[in-house]
Amino acid sequence: MQTYIRIAEEGKFECNIHQGGKLFYISQENMPPEVLEMSKKIVKILDTKIDLKHSLYALDFMQSNDGNVYFIE
Repeated sequence: MQTYIRIAEEGKFECNIHQGGKLFYISQENMPPEVLEMSKKIVKILDTKIDLKHSLYALDFMQSNDGNVYFIE
């Protein structure tokens, strides 16, 4: 599992690197707990639909300045 956080420049919302955002790799232990909990629920649902043993996929989340977590894709 690879985990990272992208952060937008102050006053902007774009967080892609080519748009001025910053990228920080983090350990799974340092993931926001809400993101980890939501990820586990999504993986559980996916695992009942398809065999994930040989699958590669990404789950993208966004956390607002207010701390709300959103599943993006």
